[in-house]
Amino acid sequence: MDFVLNYIVLPIIILGVVIFVHELGHFLVARYFKIKTPVFSVGFGREIFGYTDKHGTRWKLSIFPLGGYVSIADHDKDPLYQRTWVALAGPFANIVFSILLLIVIGLCYGTPKI
Repeated sequence: MDFVLNYIVLPIIILGVVIFVHELGHFLVARYFKIKTPVFSVGFGREIFGYTDKHGTRWKLSIFPLGGYVSIADHDKDPLYQRTWVALAGPFANIVFSILLLIVIGLCYGTPKI
């Protein structure tokens, strides 16, 4: 049972969190520029769970948790600088998240003594 938890379930949950943060970066910048985002998905394939918010975005968790996406409507009509910021926002969100996570871990556990 520990094998399944440590080597299958936990990595899927961690990967899901990393994907969610990454896609949230894209999503928030797209929303900032008032670009329509019909779908926010963690995972690919058939939807397991989902709901539609008041802005018309379908938030969903799909069956294959090996990636995710934010669907952006008419993205080719957006100005180049907006597309650039939306594209860079995902990796930037991961960098900020990792720094914040390291700060929290450092505050909770301290620095290692060598």
